[in-house]
Amino acid sequence: MRSTKFGTMARLSLPSPLSPQCEVMQFSSPGRAHKHGHDEVAVAVAGCGFVVMDGRRVAVKAGQFVHIPAGVSHYMEPFGPDPLAMFIGYSPLPPAAE
Repeated sequence: MRSTKFGTMARLSLPSPLSPQCEVMQFSSPGRAHKHGHDEVAVAVAGCGFVVMDGRRVAVKAGQFVHIPAGVSHYMEPFGPDPLAMFIGYSPLPPAAE
C-alpha cells in the first residue's frame, strides 16, 4: 500500500497490457475528480460514502458496486467515522485496428 492525498492504495498489475487491472483504495478524505478512457467497476468493501460522477452523488456501502462509464468525471468521497474502502476493476481498451 502507498499513501496518497486521499488515503492509501495498492495496485495489482498483470503482465499483459490487455489484462484486467485492479486497485484497492481506502479513502479517508475525498478523492480528486478525474476521467479514464475505459469503464470501471467500483465495489465498496468497507465503510460507506459516495461515488460522485459528473456531479451526481451515488451512495455506496460495503457490498454495493457502481459502474463508472469511460469518459465520466468521478471521485470517491467517504462518509462517517470509518474510511471508504473500494475494490476497483478495469481493463484498458484494446489497440485500434490498423
